[in-house]
Amino acid sequence: MHAPYVPLLVSRGYAVFHPNTRGSGGRGQKFAGAVVGDMGGADAQDILSGIDALVVQGLADPDRTPTVGSAMVDGAVTRSRSARSSGL
Repeated sequence: MHAPYVPLLVSRGYAVFHPNTRGSGGRGQKFAGAVVGDMGGADAQDILSGIDALVVQGLADPDRTPTVGSAMVDGAVTRSRSARSSGL
């Protein structure tokens, strides 16, 4: 696991959504190249879709789901979530 904070958060009772979004390593060149020219697009949408699924299942509170990750993708997710909540 490349995120040492995950076991710590889980041990404290937090649910952790740790996706392997498009553009991540470990699944081949095609998967890693899926964000070329679209950084913060499809990869951020993967995260948003996962959060939406967790909210529908009652596993996450949409008002209390922080995101942690790369500055670029985390920023895109934060902007998208802000736009959704403001009705844009």
